[in-house]
Amino acid sequence: MKRICFSALLCAAVSAFMLSAVGTTAVRELAVDDVTSARDAAMGGASESIIDDPNAIYINPALMPMIMRSGISFSADYTAFGGYRGTAALTVRDAENAWAFGLGAKGDYTVGVGQYSDTDVHTGNFNYGSFTGIAGAAFDLNDNYIGASVKYYHTLLDATESAWGVALNAAFSRSLFIKSLQLAVVLRNLGVYYHNTLFDLDSRIIVGLGFKSEGKFAVGLTFSYALPSSDVDFALGGEYKVVSFNGKPASNEDPISQGVFIRAGLNKTAPSIGAGIAFWHVRIDYALYTDSYSLTGLNHTVGVDVLF
Repeated sequence: MKRICFSALLCAAVSAFMLSAVGTTAVRELAVDDVTSARDAAMGGASESIIDDPNAIYINPALMPMIMRSGISFSADYTAFGGYRGTAALTVRDAENAWAFGLGAKGDYTVGVGQYSDTDVHTGNFNYGSFTGIAGAAFDLNDNYIGASVKYYHTLLDATESAWGVALNAAFSRSLFIKSLQLAVVLRNLGVYYHNTLFDLDSRIIVGLGFKSEGKFAVGLTFSYALPSSDVDFALGGEYKVVSFNGKPASNEDPISQGVFIRAGLNKTAPSIGAGIAFWHVRIDYALYTDSYSLTGLNHTVGVDVLF
């Protein structure tokens, strides 16, 4: 899957449990996004399969509480499956009083082909569309952060699916090594209508931790536990800044940590590696990911972020 994304998502809503690591545009890490992009997954190491449903609720455990800038941002991307997505976000920051508030909204319509197997009858293909709604807020209280986000997901046509969840996020002062501790509960209803009806309820509890050293290294770790299947999954991802440009760290005036980065990650089923370069208000990323540890199904993806 190739994805080109021009984003400056100045929003504290968190809807994607992508394990992104330090260096990507800070507000983009905070903002609304879908884990359906392999680029987002590979950048930090979390595979799309951390939750079987790639459209379920994710939270970013590695960088959620980074500094935000005031402004308006827009994002658009295209997937290999013929889907277009767009996002708009607004963030207002009062630097003197050190608080921030962000709102985000996202709508997408995706057309693709999926395979559904009805063990009692037959196997058939279906096309589907989707719409996603997201809202969120965050506050910077003297170097501390709190936030929340809500997401609703629904597909159309032959398959209908709804997923919703509430994500509560908390982070400590940047003077501490531990940057975030997050918990999410995802409830997913899946109904597929093909001659007869299948209904399934799946709940998954996700816990994420993020660690970051100033300007050089970051790592994120998530665990998830599904009910009633008792399936356990994990994702581990990290990023390291190899070269620093002008010694500039991420800040309110310069939100992108300037330099060259490498990253790697793995989960229960597959590894990923990637690299990126950040300069001025631009970051370019390349990631290589695979479907399994046998290194079959190699894919790559490219992304460009621009922060206004």
